[in-house]
Amino acid sequence: MDDRERLMRILDGVLRRVRFREVILASDRPAAPSGAFTPGRARIFVLLRGCRHFEIGRGDRAEELRLVRGQLLFAGATAWHRSIDRVRNSLLSVIFDPEYTAITWKAFVPGPLAERRHPSVLVHVPTPRRRGLELAVQTLSELAVESDAGPAALPIARGLLKLVRREMASAPRVVSRPMATWQAVCNHLREHFHEPVNRDLAAQTFGLHPNHLSRLFRTQAGEGFTTYLTRLRLEHAAELLKAGGLPVCDVALRCGFAGGNYFAKVFRGHFGMSPSAYRRRAAGAGGGARGRGRG
Repeated sequence: MDDRERLMRILDGVLRRVRFREVILASDRPAAPSGAFTPGRARIFVLLRGCRHFEIGRGDRAEELRLVRGQLLFAGATAWHRSIDRVRNSLLSVIFDPEYTAITWKAFVPGPLAERRHPSVLVHVPTPRRRGLELAVQTLSELAVESDAGPAALPIARGLLKLVRREMASAPRVVSRPMATWQAVCNHLREHFHEPVNRDLAAQTFGLHPNHLSRLFRTQAGEGFTTYLTRLRLEHAAELLKAGGLPVCDVALRCGFAGGNYFAKVFRGHFGMSPSAYRRRAAGAGGGARGRGRG
C-alpha cells in the first residue's frame, strides 16, 4: 500500500465513521499575534485522535480552540492560526493550492523530540483544482466573516472532503520518486518557512543528505534550495506588505528573516526597492510591484 492509498483509506474512514458536529471557521481578524501563521493557502484540519489546541482569529477576537473529534477547522488563505500542541494527537490536513492539493497526516507525541513533528505521510495531487472544489473553498472563506455561519458551513465542509477524496482517486499519480520527494520538501517549506529552517534541517527531516537535497532542487526546480526558500519567504513578505498593518520588522520575523536590516537588503535585491517603498507603491497602485526574478 503506497501513501496515497493509505491516506485515501484514512479519509474513507473519516467520511464513513465520524459524525461531524461543527465546523469552526478561522478568520483574519484581529491582526495575527506573534508566532501565528498566515499560510496564503486555504486548508482544512480533521482531528483523528486525541485533541489539538490552536489559537485562531474568530470573528473579531483571538481565541484558543481545543479541536476534538467530530469538529473541523477551516482556515482560508488570509486567515491565521497557531498550533499549540500539548497532548498526543494525530491530525489530517488538506492544503488547497492552485496547482495541487496536498493531504498530510501528522502525529504529535509530547517529549524531548516533540518539535520534530514532520509529516508522517504526505501526498500531492498535482492537478489544478476543479471548479466544485474551488467554489467550496471560496464559500467557506467568505462565510468565515459571518458570526453565525457554522451550521451553514458544515455540509459544505463535509462535501469538500468528499471532493478531495474523489480528486485523490482520479488524479494521475506522480511516477517519479525524486519529484515526489521534491514536492514533499516544498510543501514542508511552505508550512515552516517562517521558522528557522535551513537546508541541513530540511534534509534531516526527510532523511536525505544535504548535498542530495541541493541536487534535487537544482534538478527539479532549476534553482538551489536557499534560493527557493528565500523566494518563498519574499513572496509571502510581499503579500503581508500589501495587506498593511504590520511594521516592516514584524513582516521580516513572520517570514523567517532574522532581522529587519538583512530582510530589507534581500528584499531590495529581489524587488528593486525597499519594503517600505513596495508597500507605498502597492497602496497607491492597488496591486503592487512584481519581483524582477527568482533572486
